[in-house]
Amino acid sequence: MKNTNISWRFGLYIFAAIIGLAITGCASLRLAFSAVRIRSDGNVSSVIPGGSIRLSASGKSVRWSVSSTSDGTGPVAAGTHIPPEGGVLTVAADETAHIIYVFAVSAETGQSDSIQIRVVTVNSVSISPENQAVGLGRSFQFRSSVTGTNNPDNTVTWRVSSNPAGTGAVTSGTNISNNGTLTIAQNETAGTLYVMAASVVNPLVTGTVAVNVVVPVIHSVTVSPDNQTISSGRSLQFSAAIEGTYDPDTTVTWIVSSNTVGTGAVTPGTSISNNGVLTVAADESLPLLYVIAVSAADPSRFGSVSVAVLRSTVTSVSVAPANLSAPAGSAVQFLAAVTGTNNPDTAITWRVSSNAAGTGAVTTGTSINNNGLLTIAANETATTLFVFAVSVFDPTKSGSVIVTVTSPVALPPVTLPAPQDPVVSGVVVNPSSQSVFRGSTLQFTATVAGYTNPNPPMSWRVGSNPDGTGAISSGTGITGNGSLTIGANETATTLYVVATFNPDATRFGSAIITVRSN
Repeated sequence: MKNTNISWRFGLYIFAAIIGLAITGCASLRLAFSAVRIRSDGNVSSVIPGGSIRLSASGKSVRWSVSSTSDGTGPVAAGTHIPPEGGVLTVAADETAHIIYVFAVSAETGQSDSIQIRVVTVNSVSISPENQAVGLGRSFQFRSSVTGTNNPDNTVTWRVSSNPAGTGAVTSGTNISNNGTLTIAQNETAGTLYVMAASVVNPLVTGTVAVNVVVPVIHSVTVSPDNQTISSGRSLQFSAAIEGTYDPDTTVTWIVSSNTVGTGAVTPGTSISNNGVLTVAADESLPLLYVIAVSAADPSRFGSVSVAVLRSTVTSVSVAPANLSAPAGSAVQFLAAVTGTNNPDTAITWRVSSNAAGTGAVTTGTSINNNGLLTIAANETATTLFVFAVSVFDPTKSGSVIVTVTSPVALPPVTLPAPQDPVVSGVVVNPSSQSVFRGSTLQFTATVAGYTNPNPPMSWRVGSNPDGTGAISSGTGITGNGSLTIGANETATTLYVVATFNPDATRFGSAIITVRSN
């Protein structure tokens, strides 16, 4: 019976402790939500004698008071007060204290907060810069400075007017922001505007500057580069520079034309973008084009340059390696070279067929990818395949090679001591085709299909023919990690980057580089 009584009392103590903790926690939570924080309108912390400032506080049942000392006991002038329930602090005109301390205390929780309000004078408001001319449709940033005693707040209110009194109407669209940015409407009729800044602490003190409203004038439009030659099917970037007075709008409208006045027709596909990129159609027949930039603000002002068009032609497409044999179930990497006049686009499309016309079906699994990697299905029934490379620029030009499909080589069964890498089926170089300027550098990477190591052992070479052995100019070369540098004086218009899998030199991939003049 004694043990039962002790257990009952112990349980009662535990219950009482839990209830106490709960009550304490609720009180703490209530206090946290009832914290008192004083704020002033506009975060202003100064006031002039005879002035007022609106204050507010968070918390419940807050009572307010003022003092000239931080301990809340200092006297203030008779007219300096804040209602006990809060709201507007009024400072007497004869207040002698330099700092007023305002207190807010929660009658419910006893929590409190205080804020210091400086009693100041405002002597002047200055605006800078002065004597400005701002164009129609343009913006300008002004700054203000408030001076006085006891460090008055620098906060001001801005306004813009068509007369010095600050009451003159302005055209819709003319305004000044809270941070002093003046924007003048495109159709503003006032020749002079007045920008004014009034002290928030003492709105009777203001500063004013006159702004001369001017019409921006465009003197010239210059297009660059000039004296350019471009091959059909290619693109070229142009830019326009506008010179004038009073900060004119620099927006231009671009036109490409067959005559100097901008009205001449061009071949469909020849166009110029909104940002000045000229694209010449592959079949453009005009020998000369005119690129024209017209000022959007003043269409009577424009600039132009002539562009000589070279008609590009593709004379042949060659494919390598030629006329080889490959067993079913293997892969073979092919390269294509496009030759022609006036730097034609070297892009090609690949296809594989079971007949010389390019229309013969092949077994599912036999295919050639965009990089020229031919994969022969293990069950391919065709004994001869035809690989075609077709010029994208001129689809009537193509090259082809014959691949004799042999039976897979039967290997005796072997017992491998451990899992090995799958059979390497091909090498892919990325990027596969690029158009770059002389003097540029470009990083290449190679992946080996069927090789699990993320860093396959590769050797790199670059040349002017598809197998990467053709002569190149001094300064052009490629590092052991695939970083290509094109010499500033490189004369070849097409380069071939070849990556060879070191353990098996028959496995290689390539990329085609079109070299552009600067």
